[in-house]
Amino acid sequence: MQKKQNIEQALELLRETVPDWEKRYTQGFCYKIFELIKTIDPQAQPHYSQIEGHIYIYAQGYYWDIHGIAKQTPKDLFWLPNEPELQAQVTRWRYD
Repeated sequence: MQKKQNIEQALELLRETVPDWEKRYTQGFCYKIFELIKTIDPQAQPHYSQIEGHIYIYAQGYYWDIHGIAKQTPKDLFWLPNEPELQAQVTRWRYD
């Protein structure tokens, strides 16, 4: 339960302090959210939606992104490590 609260607090802090947080973390830096959550929960797993071109993070029994716990997730989510070339690409995504 503590890790879930820590994830929520970290995401809230980002939303409060980063300009353009929604675009930044849904259109370029979504993998960075995975890296952040992984520091709190080492068991966190990145999942990718090709439809949305977006990373969701599975941690503490929930799917997360910059908004917090996802109310809905795309039906095409898959575990990103199954696609090592794609995972290498998303680590380099940037918000411009």
